[in-house]
Amino acid sequence: MCSDLLVALELCGKNAVSEFRKKMGPSQPSIAKIENPQTLRAIYGKNHSKNAVHGSNSKESATRELQFFFHYNSLLKSPAMFKYSSLCLIKPHILKEKKIGEILNCILAQGFEISSL
Repeated sequence: MCSDLLVALELCGKNAVSEFRKKMGPSQPSIAKIENPQTLRAIYGKNHSKNAVHGSNSKESATRELQFFFHYNSLLKSPAMFKYSSLCLIKPHILKEKKIGEILNCILAQGFEISSL
C-alpha cells in the first residue's frame, strides 16, 4: 500500500531488472548502508517501508507491474514494453523531501533510459 503520491517509471536497458536491483540495494536501508553504501536505498532510504524505491524482482513481475501502471486503459501513457524493462517506483518520502531529481540523476547515470513516466 502507498501512503501518498509516488512516481512510476519504466526503465529500459540491458538486463534492466537485475541491474536496477543492484542499483537499489537491499530492501532494508540499514543493511544496504553496510553491504553497499552507494545504492539508492543506502543513500535515500529511512527504514524498510520508506526505502526510497521499488523495482521489479523478475521479468515476469516487470511485465505485470508495468501493465498495472501503464496499460492502454490507464490514464497514463502506454509503456514501450521493451524486452529489457523494469518498473521503478519512487516512494512518497522522496517526493516530500524533494529528492526526486537526485534519484533520477542516479538512474540516468547508471545508463538506464526512462521510456514511461
